[in-house]
Amino acid sequence: MNNFAISLVGVVVLLAALGWSIHATMMRGPETERMWRAMRAFAIAGIFFFLIFTVNYILASTGLKRSIMAEKIFGKDPIASYFFAGSGMRINHLWALVIVLASFICSGVFLRELGSLVTAVRNRLWTTDAIGFIGRIVSLLFWASVAATCLWLDTSLLIFRSATLMWMQKYCMTAASMPDPDTIIKDNLGTMGSFLLAAFRIWYPLTVLAAEKHMASSMAFLVESSRQLSAVRAQAAQPQQVPVAAPIPAGIPIAPPPAPVPAPVVTVGVGGAAPGGAAQWVRPIPFNPGPRNGGNGNRPVGV
Repeated sequence: MNNFAISLVGVVVLLAALGWSIHATMMRGPETERMWRAMRAFAIAGIFFFLIFTVNYILASTGLKRSIMAEKIFGKDPIASYFFAGSGMRINHLWALVIVLASFICSGVFLRELGSLVTAVRNRLWTTDAIGFIGRIVSLLFWASVAATCLWLDTSLLIFRSATLMWMQKYCMTAASMPDPDTIIKDNLGTMGSFLLAAFRIWYPLTVLAAEKHMASSMAFLVESSRQLSAVRAQAAQPQQVPVAAPIPAGIPIAPPPAPVPAPVVTVGVGGAAPGGAAQWVRPIPFNPGPRNGGNGNRPVGV
């Protein structure tokens, strides 16, 4: 079985495992499923971030190796020997690590400041705190300039290393005297190499920003999912409270219920004097019991 078949079987098994895990988490509730999806998204974002960082470091390190002296970190230095003795690292490795870390960290801070300013604009912060709003704008401009400088240096090393791979006989022997990226692109204008270098200049900074944004979004989604899952589990762990009637204190007399009040008799007065000059004659209307089994129908008794 060749490597392609093994890779294909591995991808099928991985997709089946992901599908089964999603189904299993769905059976345990929507919060558990949301937590699993957040962990999966964070893992994918971390892999993408790690690949971008590793490729960037390799290109920057090899690019610096062809432009500066790749000296070893000697063990005689009291500070460097404590950290790097026996590691095999050289000066170009340290420079590449610093440049790549600076570009990624400054890009992340710039995206954070940009998100903060967007939130301030949505909340109309200038109406309540004008000084704070201006401070956020100044902070965004500062970190934008720092991130642009670091990304420009990082991208220049990428273009430099790519040019040495494309035109080895033309540029590999010149080392630090190699032209800058603009001159390299202009000298080879109309070729596929020049087109790729121009594309790398735009594509690479956008890739770093996308990796940072994806990582931050996945981290926020994971934190929110973990908070919701913890809240649901805490609510389920609380005992059910059954309402209990309040006891009646002993020794306090309770008054009996009031006696029923008889209903008043409804009377209808008939106009005119009674026979013999007596007072006005009033005849009460008895209660109608409804239909009876005697043929009386709905007529009231006595009518």
